Amino acid sequence: MSGRINLLTFSQRVCIAILIVLGTAWLTAPLLFRHWISAVLTILLNLLVAGGTARWLIRFLTEQHEHFLRALQDLRTALPTGQPSQTLKSDRPADSFGSLAKNINALIQESAEQISLQLEQNRSLEQHKTLFQSILGTMIEAVLVLDAERRVLYFNNAARLVLGSHDRTIEGRPVWEVLRSPELNAAIEAAYESGTELRKELELQRSQSIVEMTAVPLPLQAGSGVVVVLHEVTELRSLERMRREFVSNVSHELKTPLTSIQVYADTLLDGGLADETHNRLFVERILEQSDRLQGLIQDMLRLARIESQSEAFQLHPVSLSATLTACVEASLVVARSRQIDLQLKNDGPAVFVLADPGGLQTIFDNLINNALNYTRPSGHVHLRWFLQGELAVIEVEDNGLGISTEHLERIFERFYRVDKARSRDVGGTGLGLSIVKHLVSVFNGEIEVVSTPGEGSLFRILLPVTSPE
Repeated sequence: MSGRINLLTFSQRVCIAILIVLGTAWLTAPLLFRHWISAVLTILLNLLVAGGTARWLIRFLTEQHEHFLRALQDLRTALPTGQPSQTLKSDRPADSFGSLAKNINALIQESAEQISLQLEQNRSLEQHKTLFQSILGTMIEAVLVLDAERRVLYFNNAARLVLGSHDRTIEGRPVWEVLRSPELNAAIEAAYESGTELRKELELQRSQSIVEMTAVPLPLQAGSGVVVVLHEVTELRSLERMRREFVSNVSHELKTPLTSIQVYADTLLDGGLADETHNRLFVERILEQSDRLQGLIQDMLRLARIESQSEAFQLHPVSLSATLTACVEASLVVARSRQIDLQLKNDGPAVFVLADPGGLQTIFDNLINNALNYTRPSGHVHLRWFLQGELAVIEVEDNGLGISTEHLERIFERFYRVDKARSRDVGGTGLGLSIVKHLVSVFNGEIEVVSTPGEGSLFRILLPVTSPE
């Protein structure tokens, strides 16, 4: 190595001497030869700089390699191997550069292993991230993750449905801009300020839905964020409201006949038995209210069995024409007494539907009675049926009082009455239409209602047809 360095130094000295000679010649030479001398000077200057750079690089690599060898020697001496230490020597430059190349190769190999390990960890993190997003994406609860600056970090699909947000880019935007609900934004801000878990029920005016919000603080590197979980309970609250109304209506419906029975019985005990003019009337009223109470209880038990599916229906082909004819004939006496025109119009061949005979007759009896009860004298109630593809369509139409729009969605609820006073006067239990809807569902059918107040109502039932066999 020293020979190469001396040779390089000697070459540099020769280049410097030539540069001095050429510089003097350039000053005294004519203008024509100065361009050639300048070119030679430029080449010699580049050679001089390159030689100096090479000399510095060789010296630097030699020093680093010797330092590395000394460190290895110290490490070998310090290790308790039980064998005599061997001094690492490098008498020849070729050996030194060979060892340096081996060490560099080992360093590159170790770096490659570290890079492979890091790539494997990145792949594992990416898999966990995908799994995390898949789990949250399939949840029915809306999940929002917010950072300390109230920006959205995560927003799953259920949140889009609950909050009615259809923007594609949501992550990174302020939460107030995404939600657009003052009530929800105020609740989230309260969760930030309290720093503790917050539970609250809110009604979202924009989507007309009720949600239960749970906000939990989330420690992040940049501060404290919040995880918001929204569970929609609109249907649950509606069912709770229906349950409360059902309990109230049942209590009222049972109380009315029981109160009448008690009043007439007390009157008889207080001397009414001796009143030959009214005692028989009082007993008849007691019997009438008892029948009403029994009918109410029977309808409640029947509806409970249908809803719980504990009552097994034997479904087999039933003649639609025969069933409708029997139901109309059974109600003709009542219709004539009220001066109502009750007719059945057959517009097609014999049709069979897969149903239970008693259940199918209950459907039509309830619809006919309901139409008769809400039709004025001199009105009409018409029944007709026809085929529509693979479905039998049965329509019960009247020109009675009709049903307003706000009542149409609730007429199939238990004990729901459009006109409570009239319903009690005609002796209805308020369960007829509920029973009709559940029986139609059992027979795999559908029921529709079209009504105009003051003009009448049309109940349409669609049942799948079947063969007589």
